[in-house]
Parts: sequence; C-alpha cells; structure tokens
Amino acid sequence: MDIKHLLNGDESGTWYDVPGASKVKVKIKTLKPKRRREITKQHTTQRRFAGTLGEEVDNDAVQAAIMQEVIVEWEGIEMDGKPFEFSPENIKVLDDNWPEFATLWNRVVFNQTGLDQEIKESALGN
Repeated sequence: MDIKHLLNGDESGTWYDVPGASKVKVKIKTLKPKRRREITKQHTTQRRFAGTLGEEVDNDAVQAAIMQEVIVEWEGIEMDGKPFEFSPENIKVLDDNWPEFATLWNRVVFNQTGLDQEIKESALGN
C-alpha cells in the first residue's frame, strides 16, 4: 500500500455536490487526524469535578473550528441572484441555516477521519 496520499493529505480539497441543490458544490479538504487532535486540544480545558481533575471539551467550538478548517470554497450558491461570497462568516451562515450543507461537510469529515467508527464503537462500549 502506497501511503504517500495519507502523508500529504488533500490540501487543495475535493468537490462535493450538495444533496438537493442543483449545480451547488462545496470544496472540502481532508482533515488529518493530527490536525483534528490539535483543534480538540485548543478547545479543551482542565476542570476539577468532585475533587478529581479532568478535561472538558467544548464540542461546539471544536465543530466550528473544524468547519472553518475544512471548507475551502463553494460554487453555485447565490443570494438575490448574485454569487454568495465565500468567507468564514458566510460558512457559518450556511451551516446555521442550511441543513443539507451542514450534513454534507459533517459526513465528509466523519468519513475522512474515522470519527463515524469511533462513535459507533463508543456507543457499543468498546
């Protein structure tokens, strides 16, 4: 197995069609596991629970940071007949208001990083 693609990643991104939206595409880059861990660590705080020191992860902040990291471009999105500008603020606008957009990027990231498998195993108690 040639692992070069794993080491290099897909920095430029891959185009994905948004389900139910004709001619709308979103470019999503690969989130490497190391980068996912870095983002999670940035949004983790040490807390004392019942006398025991533990970690607390701000999952909303992690998700927002990952979203900003992986979504790199879009095509075919318009507002009032004009192209909807690609920006960090507009990524959030789409994520907050367009379920298909949110579902698409989450599904791609989960599949890329193996988070889907981690969640299934966690649910099974493994």
